[in-house]
Amino acid sequence: MVTFHMHGPAKGTPMDQGIPPFDRDTIPHSAMIDALMAFMPDYIFFKDRASRFLACSGAHARMMGFSDPSQVVGKTDFELFPPDEAQGYYREEQKCMDANTPVINRERRVTTGSGGHVWITEHKLPFTNPSGQVIGLMGISRDVTAVKEGELERERFIAELQQLRGKEQEYLKALRSQMKIAARIQADFLPRQLPEVPGWKLASYFQPALEVAGDFYDAFLLPDGRLCIAVSDICGKGVGAAIFMALVRSLIRALACRTSGADPGETLSVVNDYILRNHHHDGPYMYACAFVGVVDPATGILDYVNAGLPPPCVLRPGSPLVRCERTGPALGIDESARYTSRQTVFQPGDLLFAFSDGVLEARDGEGRFLGRQELYALFDESGTDPDKLTAAVCGRIALHLKGAPLADDITMLALKPEQDRAGRYAYGDV
Repeated sequence: MVTFHMHGPAKGTPMDQGIPPFDRDTIPHSAMIDALMAFMPDYIFFKDRASRFLACSGAHARMMGFSDPSQVVGKTDFELFPPDEAQGYYREEQKCMDANTPVINRERRVTTGSGGHVWITEHKLPFTNPSGQVIGLMGISRDVTAVKEGELERERFIAELQQLRGKEQEYLKALRSQMKIAARIQADFLPRQLPEVPGWKLASYFQPALEVAGDFYDAFLLPDGRLCIAVSDICGKGVGAAIFMALVRSLIRALACRTSGADPGETLSVVNDYILRNHHHDGPYMYACAFVGVVDPATGILDYVNAGLPPPCVLRPGSPLVRCERTGPALGIDESARYTSRQTVFQPGDLLFAFSDGVLEARDGEGRFLGRQELYALFDESGTDPDKLTAAVCGRIALHLKGAPLADDITMLALKPEQDRAGRYAYGDV
């Protein structure tokens, strides 16, 4: 048992003002009270007008470090608790008895006889003699340590959680800022404006599913005056796909421009070799589907390679749809792959429409894809103007999604020879 030096109550309190000497017989007795005092697990005590213990329950005595309640009788809180704590109890009890007003459901942390602490919920009730004079007070309290410590632990957890959420918000804010920077950098890999080729019309559309994308398109003039077009779809989405996209786009553009008379088959063969030699050692396995075509504006001849992309379509008025079927696997899969160009010729009124699989795989809220048939049906309705066709496909995708988020990046590129005022095409009669 921890022993505290008795300091006594503060000067000017009722104990200094002629209160009658200690008299244990002032406690009300009954068999019920005796039973409660003996067997109840709650802490029960009676005190006289000077806050001296008249009696206490066995549980209360044990909490204060005594084996028998009789050892507590006659003592004050100043002999049992630290001075500041005892003074607080004394003032509260004197105020309670002076005003004849109970203290109800007061929660407090109490020092035990062993020097530890328990949390209690306490009630203090003044009692009177037959003439109505307050002669003491009864206290009853219950140990709520487990509940209180649970509450405190929950409060600590909530505080830590709020702190973590604050850090998380700071991290997300920084991440969003970095993603915006990444999106701006990626945008620089796309053409700021499509090249102007006399007698030809180009249109494009690009919509990432996330902040950054794995898709890209490109259109640029080669040193020999031909037009190179490309549409590519990197596996996956997000940052990893965006970084790989920058690599593939840069390789295609650099290799296509390196010599006059560049062949798209040769270009993609070199790109495939480079990826497999340098980028499949330790990191995630990445590959790229790509369509690359080279158009001679003077003749309308298109040399192309389709490495795993959904077949671009040549819309030809009054004729069946022509598909630029796949000519080889996606880039970065087969080290033995060699890509050979195929050739087609634009006829008057033709339109080439290349797109990533995000167009076909646009999913509504129930998981249904837009699909190839819906897209092909739209070709018949939209005609062969590049701007009108890309706008019509965008509108059809939005209608299909019905507010659902994009599941994949969407990229489109459309190319068409134009007639002059005399109705002639730039490359003559082919």
